[in-house]
Amino acid sequence: MHTLTVLADGRVLAAGGTTGGSSFPSPALTSAELYDPATGTWTPTGAMADPRFGHSASLLPDGRVLVAGGEHPRSSRTSLSLTTAELYDPATGTWTTTAPMNDARWEHQSVLLNDGRVLVVGGLVSNAYATTVGLALCEVYDPAAGTWSAAGTMTAPRFAHQAVRLLDGSVLAIGGGQARLTDDATFDAYSLASTERYDPATDQWSADTGLPWGRSYHHAVLLPSGDCLVVAGTDDAELDAGFQNAVRYDPATREWTPTNGMITGRWAFGATALADGRVLAVGGTSRTGLACAVNGRDEFAMGAEVYTP
Repeated sequence: MHTLTVLADGRVLAAGGTTGGSSFPSPALTSAELYDPATGTWTPTGAMADPRFGHSASLLPDGRVLVAGGEHPRSSRTSLSLTTAELYDPATGTWTTTAPMNDARWEHQSVLLNDGRVLVVGGLVSNAYATTVGLALCEVYDPAAGTWSAAGTMTAPRFAHQAVRLLDGSVLAIGGGQARLTDDATFDAYSLASTERYDPATDQWSADTGLPWGRSYHHAVLLPSGDCLVVAGTDDAELDAGFQNAVRYDPATREWTPTNGMITGRWAFGATALADGRVLAVGGTSRTGLACAVNGRDEFAMGAEVYTP
């Protein structure tokens, strides 16, 4: 639950995360490291002021990295969702604090807008022992002013979702988990199939075409054609089996179409666009709980796969 950010010089910044066993509350890290692809080595760099995991990280136009939110232990029995934000300067290898967000959140998404601001989308906030609430609230960070301001609110709370900036500058929020209680107080544990689109000019979200079915912990990657590839994930109700299927979104027609799925179903994995337009997916969880061949022995997706558009 750390972040990886490719810097302007090609190095990769790994920041925060959690380590150790599956205790609650989970421990959080302040440490950060730099990977140099030219030498294939990792080196420590400056530590953050706050330990955090489940945060967001965004590369700003000036080369700095904005880290926001996340979570760390509040006490021996509770976790604290964070409002704090910090800026990493690759030139000095140091972090400086910046203005905090308006709302504490983790498991959110951050997207760099065309004008250089950063949109933070949804997430979770912890409010009791192992109890969390989904957020529809969004906000925007202005690097020039170093301030946060409220942004348009989504039509639905969502976490473990994806948010992608499309070629026209709008942002598409896709799937994710939701608040456990709906507006009419009924229980709904399943992942969202809904999507919505943010227009920075009007600061408004509007409902868009839904996915064929709901998913959380998936990945969305913008392809060179402008289409958005959404791949794998799982359903938040059980988190037992990773999906193999994949779909593509056409921003012009706002339609989803199936495309070839993965060899191994997985969720909570890594995925990134390669320089040649293909998409690389690595690792993740394949099966948990009763879906495993041996109950309780989680199965991980050890291999990597490449998608060719």
